Amino acid sequence: MSSAIYRWPVEGLACPDCARKIARELTFLPDVRSAAFDLSRGLLTLSARDGADEAALRRQCQKVGRQIEPTLTIVGPQARGTMPKNAFLGAALRSGLLAGAVLLFAGLCASGALRTFLLFAGWATAGWTTVRAACRTVRRGDFFNEFVLMTAATLGAWCLGQGAEAASVMVFYQLGEALQSLAVAKSRRDIAALMDIRPETAHLLRNGEPVTATPQELRPGDTVAVLPGEKVPADAVVTDGRSSIDSSALTGESLPEDVTVGSPLLGGTLNLTGRLEAKVTAPFSGSAVARVLAMVEGAGSRKARLERFITRFARYYTPAVFAAALLTALLPPLLFLQPWAVWAYRGLVFLVISCPCALVIAVPLTFFAGLGAASRHGVVVKGSTYLEALARVRAAAFDKTGTITTGRPAVTAIRGASLAENDLLALAASLESGSNHPMAQAVVRLAASRGLAVSRAGDLQELPGRGVTGSVNGETYFLGNSALMADQGAKIPDEFADASIHLCRSGEWIGCLSAADSVKPDAASGLKALRHLGAGFQAMVTGDSKSAADAASSGLELDEVKACLLPDEKVLSLDGFRQYAGSGSLIFVGDGINDAPVLAAADVGVAMGGLGSDAAVEASDAVVMNDKLTSLADGVSVAQHTVRVARCIVAAVLAVKAGVMILDLFGLADMWLAVFADVGVTMVAVGVALSIIRWCPHRHRNCYCSGFESR
Repeated sequence: MSSAIYRWPVEGLACPDCARKIARELTFLPDVRSAAFDLSRGLLTLSARDGADEAALRRQCQKVGRQIEPTLTIVGPQARGTMPKNAFLGAALRSGLLAGAVLLFAGLCASGALRTFLLFAGWATAGWTTVRAACRTVRRGDFFNEFVLMTAATLGAWCLGQGAEAASVMVFYQLGEALQSLAVAKSRRDIAALMDIRPETAHLLRNGEPVTATPQELRPGDTVAVLPGEKVPADAVVTDGRSSIDSSALTGESLPEDVTVGSPLLGGTLNLTGRLEAKVTAPFSGSAVARVLAMVEGAGSRKARLERFITRFARYYTPAVFAAALLTALLPPLLFLQPWAVWAYRGLVFLVISCPCALVIAVPLTFFAGLGAASRHGVVVKGSTYLEALARVRAAAFDKTGTITTGRPAVTAIRGASLAENDLLALAASLESGSNHPMAQAVVRLAASRGLAVSRAGDLQELPGRGVTGSVNGETYFLGNSALMADQGAKIPDEFADASIHLCRSGEWIGCLSAADSVKPDAASGLKALRHLGAGFQAMVTGDSKSAADAASSGLELDEVKACLLPDEKVLSLDGFRQYAGSGSLIFVGDGINDAPVLAAADVGVAMGGLGSDAAVEASDAVVMNDKLTSLADGVSVAQHTVRVARCIVAAVLAVKAGVMILDLFGLADMWLAVFADVGVTMVAVGVALSIIRWCPHRHRNCYCSGFESR
């Protein structure tokens, strides 16, 4: 039976432990097959029976979720891009403010029984959602959560005669939780908006009249109008008009690009100045923006090691602190005859700081912000595990064509044993007409520019790492590198041994073509920046000839250059480079053409210019959208900054909590300080995590590299 996948925004849920419990409960619903929360993005992903009523299913899920987290709200798809209003959040704010007013009146104007009644009323008004949630979770056998701990701590304070503090702490806690939820929700929206390049509508032209449609409804051949200020709905080619296009959201390229009739457009880019008409070239599902969105949507399931550690740590932290609270309350009075009330209060303070919210909320949010920041600089990373691996890069291997060079070689010489130059070129173009390799495209372009009649060869077959074979006029030809010629027993004249591609028939060498490819303008500065960021070993691995590899690597200060390699030989070379990475990461950077095995073999496979290559998106762990090595350096810099911030958050949060515990043991801490150590530190940590999306690696370029190209 087929399944339907639903992705719904959620509000009012920040606790990973609660999310895990809710997801488990949702799987018991009749129509649900699996459920998972991505808290950093505020999303619930549900696999359900195809044909289930989405609205009813969403209501069922929300009902189940509120048994565990009363503030949970699941937002329908029609609210995408809006700011959901959480009724519980509003109630928490209102009750907190009302309770605060009651406490203020009790403190200033009341005394005796009236004061006690007002304090209890303030406590109940502020804490009714917390107490109700605590009762529900206790009935389910769950004793270690913030609702139970806060309820127990404040009730314990009442029993010790600290009613004013119990009520005040509950008010402060409730207001802090509400503000924390607002801060987390805003952070999620800010980061999601940074990464959401989804076009919402399209103006489909029918008989010259615009009809509003969704991008998913567009088909190749449809004509759409794109007005100034609108996103291009799908990959297309301009048929009328002139404008400037901002592709920064998709590629990280900061400068607008002028387009006119015949210019290609990428879905998700922004039309700036003029009205355009364009013909759709691919359905939305096959467009560049859809591939990027697919990578972004799958990123939440690939957690960094630090995230996984925090999740495991949180499972043991709360029970451990709860046990410490019991020992604090019981051991000194029992063993040393200390006052029960004093040590019971100190144990209650332990309970207040026993929830690891600051860690389990801020650390995943930090990595999510890092993914968004990397995307803003033109590097889409498929998950925080790869972002963390990028931060540890110690060795890097690069393909030549399309990575270090521009990937647009030009044929510079044609030599034939018996054929005329144009006849040899036409024959080579026939064999290369079905290939997307840059060298093949250079041959076809030159033949077209000379007006040669070229018909596609029959029985075409790609020979990976070697070339192609096909039949022309009933004869079988082989076109490729020197290894292919050796396989066919064709002897290459010594003076043509360094040519790019050779042609043979029946074991006889017929001719060759030479080509040159220029090095990218930012290659040297990008490699230098990567070396400073930790990639101390850098190598080039290519299937091209040694002379072509040496020409491309000249002046780049590479540690090793390996040429004439087949795809499986590139993988073996990569295994040899691992010794230089040590405990760090080995990355491979290629254009995605014939590089899938090597991309998969590296710790992080990085595809250059992945907008045009399905193979790159599928096989890689990260994609540099604008084809620049300097952008890859920016991505690594963002990754390292993200990991630094995450580690600082962990260290700071644990230090604050440990400090409050130590102060509490000496009687120098109260519940107010404990609430700040929980809620206040969480809000500070969330703010620090959010700062990553505004961090700009370009400001730090002069620290490690000169000569970067201007962006």
